[in-house]
Amino acid sequence: SVPPNRSEAIRQVLQKIDGKVSLVLFDRFYAEEAYSFHMHKSVPNAVRVLDMQDMHSLRRGRQAIVKKRDLSKASSSYDPFSCLEEVMAFRPNCNNPDLLRELSSIHRSDLVLVCSSKEYELLRDFYNVSKEKLCVATFWMDPATMAPTSMTATYPYKERKDFCVLGGFRHLPNVDAVEQLVKYIWPRIRVKLPNACLHVYGAYAPQHIHDLQSVSDGIQIHGFVPNLSTALN
Repeated sequence: SVPPNRSEAIRQVLQKIDGKVSLVLFDRFYAEEAYSFHMHKSVPNAVRVLDMQDMHSLRRGRQAIVKKRDLSKASSSYDPFSCLEEVMAFRPNCNNPDLLRELSSIHRSDLVLVCSSKEYELLRDFYNVSKEKLCVATFWMDPATMAPTSMTATYPYKERKDFCVLGGFRHLPNVDAVEQLVKYIWPRIRVKLPNACLHVYGAYAPQHIHDLQSVSDGIQIHGFVPNLSTALN
């Protein structure tokens, strides 16, 4: 592990491997910002791949809209979903510093891994990024292509019960998702399925998420579990 912007440390690492690098993978645009110029100088023939993980300028812009909506919570007419249309229509513009940084990283890279087809289309059609540079690398897998494991050997649909949410809570959208689910969506589900339970899994849950646990409402906050396969089965 080399801290960013430690030119001498990076040079020593590259020297140890004698420059024999054919591919470099950057985890998000800020890693590309910190390291790519070193790679360009020391291993200029290496393919530089940017794993976006997310289109951060899009997510953060949407988050700003949601925060603005939350300021109106004191209003008697508050509707938690009133901003959905605005959120879905949002497109970062050239005044957005995150967008400028992301596009710069994209154009410096040889290949860009995008996590959804929608973001792929947005980058290709709206921001005119060459489609030859973009590759959809979704987080999801087609079950038909997976080798059988305890995670895929699930019960038949009719034998299943309850609901679960998975996500680390250092990612703020996951915190917001659980808050919205518990406050606005779960009560509607319980009206239809009064015996259903909601299981919430994920490391680093803040205390106010743990405080959402309610036996009477069927909400169980498990937090981190060492083995998801065991928990889900």
